[in-house]
Amino acid sequence: MVMKYLEFEVHRFLHPSAPELFLQVSFLVLRSVTMATVDINEGSQQKVDGIEIRPSCSERQDCPVQFKDSELRQRLSELEYHVTQEKGTERAFSGKFWKSKDEGLYSCIVCSHPLFYSSSKFLSGCGWPSFSEVISKAAVTYTKDTSFDMERTEVTCSQCGAHLGHLFDDGPTANKKRYCINSASLSFVPEDKLTDEQRRIAATANVNIPDKSKTRQEL
Repeated sequence: MVMKYLEFEVHRFLHPSAPELFLQVSFLVLRSVTMATVDINEGSQQKVDGIEIRPSCSERQDCPVQFKDSELRQRLSELEYHVTQEKGTERAFSGKFWKSKDEGLYSCIVCSHPLFYSSSKFLSGCGWPSFSEVISKAAVTYTKDTSFDMERTEVTCSQCGAHLGHLFDDGPTANKKRYCINSASLSFVPEDKLTDEQRRIAATANVNIPDKSKTRQEL
């Protein structure tokens, strides 16, 4: 489709009495577009340490769950909206979950998609909730983040594209993962109030339990 459109545009601006020039320009334009498309595709999806890096579903505009912006602004607090929709960050040690030890399920504040279970949560000393593993591989999407002159791995909800936080490789478990997540991007259901479906999800969660003796003490 793109190639046919470009061919049409080139032909429209070239004189019909110059077919050879038309073919030469068409070839150069189409080759450039093809090479650029390959570069974009290769750069948009790759694996780093076994993790697939690709644009979030909101960037791809293909999120399974979508909401109108007006609804989110009404339903979410100012901070929740800033964090999840504008890739903001709450102040360290200010979130309601950063040192919580309650057992239960952490889900996306925007779409209620299950993300983490409390058994993978640990105190890292960073001031934000930290987890060693997601509740399932399909729970989140990993995207390259080069903002603020740094290279990090952004973590977003795979269902609605909400910004959650970042993934680092200094965790206390064997996989070395530390999901540094904003409290403002999470909702929490205590274990004794889980629905049958949530209990099923929690029961099948493949999480690595942190070695408490290796976690850093909170400041």
